[in-house]
Amino acid sequence: MPAAIEDNTMKEIDEKLLTKSLIKTMQKHNLYEASEGETRRQHVLHQLEEVLSKWSRSLWKSKNNSSSNAAKARNVTLITFGSYRLRVHKSSSDIDVLALCPHHITRDDFFDSLVSTLDADARVTDLHPIPGAYTPVMKFYFDRVAIDLLFAQVGEHHAMPLRPRKEGGDTKGVWQEAELDDAHLIGLDECALRSLNGVRVAQLLLKLVKSAGAAGCKHDDCPEEQCNRTFENFRTALITIKEWANTHGLYSNVLGFLGGVNWAILVAKVVQIKPNATPPALIRLFFRMFARWRWPKPVRLLNMQKVSVIFY
Repeated sequence: MPAAIEDNTMKEIDEKLLTKSLIKTMQKHNLYEASEGETRRQHVLHQLEEVLSKWSRSLWKSKNNSSSNAAKARNVTLITFGSYRLRVHKSSSDIDVLALCPHHITRDDFFDSLVSTLDADARVTDLHPIPGAYTPVMKFYFDRVAIDLLFAQVGEHHAMPLRPRKEGGDTKGVWQEAELDDAHLIGLDECALRSLNGVRVAQLLLKLVKSAGAAGCKHDDCPEEQCNRTFENFRTALITIKEWANTHGLYSNVLGFLGGVNWAILVAKVVQIKPNATPPALIRLFFRMFARWRWPKPVRLLNMQKVSVIFY
């Protein structure tokens, strides 16, 4: 075996051993959500969406709308974002959720009658609506799972985003995320745009990471398998770096450091450069690159684009 090939083979073996050791350490420190916890979270999301949709239909009737037009009282669609959407959450983490509501529901309704509805639900505890926040939010526990719930209203003439269905039409099993597009931004005020921002950032990060995996696909690899492998490596590296930041007191927007989405953007940048790298290799590159980064030079994941969306 030529020396160069032998060296590459040994490096691949070393990287695999390092990856196994890293994952074992992460499991030891409970940095992964157990399957039972994940199942519980998905069940909570389904149940909460049912509660909000029932409230939406009730509110439609209370506003003196004809029951024959009940089809207009479309269900509320929940879309997750943040660490849960990126699959880098801990068992103790909350779920960041956007409640995308039909046009007949206002922000006042959300922080008034919905609060009363949730307060009367035995599964809801520690309910704290914060309508005056820069990004208004409702914080509570639903069946012992922490929820941060944001509000956004779909424009009057715009359809709600559709949730993908599993084969066989099962909607009560694995949680399927609906996808926002730029059309959902039309007609929204600044407060609603801020509420939508977390979902749009999470969607874009996932898209860019998986696109990097497809671009780095080898001839003997299935593109879908490579995309999934790249995402899993991104996920492992990000969980590790977030824990490092938290341990060293650097995980805080409030204190002037970086928050979850900031760390995610930096790790995504590293993945774009080395889409086939193992988690340990991504972590090494992360610290080498950003230790030498010429701040305040921005970290860009894609080129600036002109958008033709009209706001009114």
